[in-house]
Amino acid sequence: MSRNGTYAHPNRLLNSPLVRFAYAGAVVARTLGPYQLLGLRRKRLSDEEYERKLADLHTRGAQTVYDAVIRLQGLMIKIGQTTGSRPDVFPPQYASVLASTGPRAATAMVRDAAAHREAARPAEQRSLR
Repeated sequence: MSRNGTYAHPNRLLNSPLVRFAYAGAVVARTLGPYQLLGLRRKRLSDEEYERKLADLHTRGAQTVYDAVIRLQGLMIKIGQTTGSRPDVFPPQYASVLASTGPRAATAMVRDAAAHREAARPAEQRSLR
């Protein structure tokens, strides 16, 4: 946590709202783009092949979103938790992967922030653990 009470991301570049927005936009494009391409190729694929490719896209897309949620932290963790808790709305691959953004991910985020804060302190002030 920074002096003004906001969370300071260990990657200083991700502290910029503009950079965070651009990163999130790139993740959306990277996730949705392949779905659009698959839709264009739909007529040339058999039903079985289409379903297989769609399941693969769901798996890769879920992992891409998970990685972004963990990297961006904060509100994005809550979005991941919400997505993971709604298998009736999102494909099962997204729900199962993003369900893991629950308490374990939040605990890891707190642990990482504490380690970052501890490393930033002068050596003589660091606790001996």
